[in-house]
Amino acid sequence: MSVGSSRHGSPTVNFDSDGVLGYLQFCNLPDLSACQNEIADRSSTLRSFPWPLILVATFLLPGCRPNNSATNPDSDKLADALSSEGAAGVNASLVPTYPTFSPTIDGEFDDWEEVGSATQDGYGDGSETFDIDVVKAQVIGQQLFIYFDNQHIVNLQNGEEGEPTLKLNFDLAGSRRLTIDFRARSATLSSASDETRTVPWNELRFSSLPTYASNRFEMSLDLSAFGLSAGDSIVTNFASSDSLEQSLLLKIDDRAAKPAAIPMPGAPEGSGRIASINTLHSGLSQPERAGSFRAMISKTQPDVICFNEEWELDDFQRGAKEILGDSYVLHWQNGCAIATKSELKPLDFDLQRGAAALVVLDELPVVIVSVHFKCCGFAGSEQDLARIAEAQQVVANLRRLRRGEFGSEAAAAGVVILGDFNLVGSRQPLDIIESAGQRAYTLRSLIDRSTATWRGLAETESFWPGRLDYATFDPVRLEAVGGFTLSSSEASDLFPESGISPVASDHAMLVLDISPPRTFPKTH
Repeated sequence: MSVGSSRHGSPTVNFDSDGVLGYLQFCNLPDLSACQNEIADRSSTLRSFPWPLILVATFLLPGCRPNNSATNPDSDKLADALSSEGAAGVNASLVPTYPTFSPTIDGEFDDWEEVGSATQDGYGDGSETFDIDVVKAQVIGQQLFIYFDNQHIVNLQNGEEGEPTLKLNFDLAGSRRLTIDFRARSATLSSASDETRTVPWNELRFSSLPTYASNRFEMSLDLSAFGLSAGDSIVTNFASSDSLEQSLLLKIDDRAAKPAAIPMPGAPEGSGRIASINTLHSGLSQPERAGSFRAMISKTQPDVICFNEEWELDDFQRGAKEILGDSYVLHWQNGCAIATKSELKPLDFDLQRGAAALVVLDELPVVIVSVHFKCCGFAGSEQDLARIAEAQQVVANLRRLRRGEFGSEAAAAGVVILGDFNLVGSRQPLDIIESAGQRAYTLRSLIDRSTATWRGLAETESFWPGRLDYATFDPVRLEAVGGFTLSSSEASDLFPESGISPVASDHAMLVLDISPPRTFPKTH
């Protein structure tokens, strides 16, 4: 047994017995000394358990810092659970962990560092596509959070024909099994009577990131639609390409995982607000949806609005005039558009799927590039190569910009690039943009802090929610000072009086606040 410290200062205990790693984290005790005494008192009891091939990670209780209270009844419950005869007979590799907060599904993984390894499967026993090593899990209420890493960089949701799939099974109360088949992009619920039904992603509230090819993934799903109760166990394992030697045992509790919504912030003083929205097949000119876009623009109050999927110039001009009025200056090119009340100068960027303009925001010149890269495919596919070529086009035009081909004011301006990058293949298109001095800015939902920007509207949609839309800025000439994403579904909930349709678009609006870079006093 070894005693260390977690990032919160709480001691962690690692047991390595018979090749099995147990990860325990004791929290909510009066101080570190009390935690260490607790560990010492329990270590002999823990060692006495018959643990061959059993991995236990148990009760990371809410509040991972000392709570300065004299007693902790939850710690007593933990002791009772660990010292009971029943605990020794658990035939699975995880007793549930209780985090201090919900992991945020954003594809960035930092918050998973708070969580000890649930199990480590080791590389070399899977397929050439999926070969899992570390798996982590959290349960809050009926919401499950799963993390795993993979030996290979792959797209979870798509790949070459003939590549094997990866499945994730959840055995539920009532002899039911929920199966997520990642490459088939399906979720099914089967029962002991062999009845099977497809479960829509929105019923599961399922989301997984990143959407581009990676060797690490995180996901969340909500089981509240399946009639489970606090205390019910869920046995979880992978299947098909790889599986764990011991299943994970998760347990439903009675807490609420959904955080409170953050009030929508206004643009900070001295900043300019730039928004981007994919209107889903020329939505500005669709009467049943145009009013929703008008309301979302009214609520977010952007200085500049970029549009994607406005395929026809005439339809765009008619729809934009209807929802924005006559005071906006419009620039449209190849299905992308830019609208603002400020001074706007179109720039003749050679873009296959994009539009560019110089906009002056309260004396701050900014080159805004609205892009909509090619959809679909997977890493290395024809569609992915098209996205890479489109990103290279953007960078080639930025070089022209800096050479002064579009005028001295544009050459000196900061650049913001935003829109639907469609990163469902490789990350290379974004890498190319960033290699030109741009920096991606993480925009999060006001509701759940997720970075997912797309969700299918149809019950039969095979793709689960993911992050397709990005915003980048030039950190030398500009500073990103805030922002968020807002889907029409979220806007409908946040502003019920506005009449916003929850299905106005399948993409969330991006909102980015920028300002001139801050200057710091010189030091002598």
